[in-house]
Amino acid sequence: MGRELLQLDRWLRRDAVVVGLLALFAAGFYVIPWPPAYCLCFLALAVLTFYRLPLALAIVPAFAPFVMQPKYIGHLTFAPTEIVIGLDVAIAVLVMLLGRSPEPDWRKLLGSPFLVPAAVFAVAITISTVAAPDRHLALHAYRERVVDPLAYFALLLLFVRNRATWYWIVGGVMAGGMIAGAIGLGQFVSQRDLSSVNGTGIRRVEALYGSPDNLGLLLDRVLPVWLVVALAVHRGALRSVALWIAGIFLVIPLALTYSVGAWIAIGIVGAGVIALLRPWGTWVVLTVLVVAGIGVVAKHRSVERAFQSGHSNSTQARVDVWRSSVQMIRDRPLLGIGPDNFQRLYAPTRAENKYQRVCVPGEGYIQPGAGAEPCLSHPHNEFLDFWLSSGMLGLLSYFLLLYVFWKSGVYAWRRSNNDMTRTLVLAAMAAMLAGMIHGLIDNSYFLVDLSLLFWLFCAVVSWFADQTDPSNGSRVSVPVPPATRRDSGAPVHLVTE
Repeated sequence: MGRELLQLDRWLRRDAVVVGLLALFAAGFYVIPWPPAYCLCFLALAVLTFYRLPLALAIVPAFAPFVMQPKYIGHLTFAPTEIVIGLDVAIAVLVMLLGRSPEPDWRKLLGSPFLVPAAVFAVAITISTVAAPDRHLALHAYRERVVDPLAYFALLLLFVRNRATWYWIVGGVMAGGMIAGAIGLGQFVSQRDLSSVNGTGIRRVEALYGSPDNLGLLLDRVLPVWLVVALAVHRGALRSVALWIAGIFLVIPLALTYSVGAWIAIGIVGAGVIALLRPWGTWVVLTVLVVAGIGVVAKHRSVERAFQSGHSNSTQARVDVWRSSVQMIRDRPLLGIGPDNFQRLYAPTRAENKYQRVCVPGEGYIQPGAGAEPCLSHPHNEFLDFWLSSGMLGLLSYFLLLYVFWKSGVYAWRRSNNDMTRTLVLAAMAAMLAGMIHGLIDNSYFLVDLSLLFWLFCAVVSWFADQTDPSNGSRVSVPVPPATRRDSGAPVHLVTE
């Protein structure tokens, strides 16, 4: 692995300036309010994207947490990721029309095992969108949570050519989470813009989101990626120390969200990752579990209060919203209700202003006695959400996507003899698993940032599973001299993409 690590380091150093300029121009376009100035930044971003399209894809996930802070262009508003993905698509079309490098790798996309379930999902949710009770809301969500993420997925498979680019893309995922976490920490230190819990003194950080739980949903996907990468880095004490310090901006903000679903997801996935990547990890995890079990038995009331902190009657609220969701499914079993239409059906038939929360009157699927939260926007369960948002066929496509993801991911992780491949694939699988665990009691896909990360992780697994497949004729293996082989004596190959 010596020669490949040196080659990767050279690629990363060479590309750092370009990625930095891309991020600078994109940030300038986003934050500058004056049209002449932000138009110049956008022009510079477009030119640089034209010359280095694969690297431009790396800045997209860094803007994912800013979905609640749109860019104002005249009287119109756009999510930052929507603008950057739209620019990338336009540049990709221009590159293909002009026949410039990089040429799209259509085999990577058309041969992807995700293509069929993705197509089924697209067809299913398109039909549900057209049939939605409020088509305007559905079309807006359809564009942001289906079209844009699928376009990004296609761009990743078409134009990413080497592992160094994937490191930048995964780095963009971590950067987005750390920026959101840093903002959350700033809120906690300054005690400003925090979410209060009725009847307690608890203040929850929410960063750029309208809810601490939304920040928890982001961080429980980013934190596993960071943990896998941090545990896998062995070269250079400075780099390793920097990675672990950076984790402060993920771990502490996650704790301050008081999102129990995120805590549980990270606890399970983090323990599994440590046990998998460290020889002593299993014993540490077992020890922690035993100590935690003793603590729960001895201090069960304190533990119960800790898990209930930040939430008021959360268990009953989940049961109520699940009952409402099942009733909606009974009434609309085939096509569901379309994306972003849940509140439209769930809310009471008359406007309600309880606990200072107001929502537009709906069709009254809310359960009797659940009026404390009349404005819920999703069913708080990933399977109910897919069924309602995309119909029965959409739910089937979700099962197919998960099957393909785990089959391809485990195959790539087990069959590859490349440490970097295994690191990136494991990071994607750990993040997906955490999202699935949390999605059992909360959102899982139908938010702008979550849908983008979902398809990004699918692209990681698809790309590396293809590279690992020995029948892939485009994979060129160059034998590495004996001095750089593993201790086991098995040959190691340098993969040239």
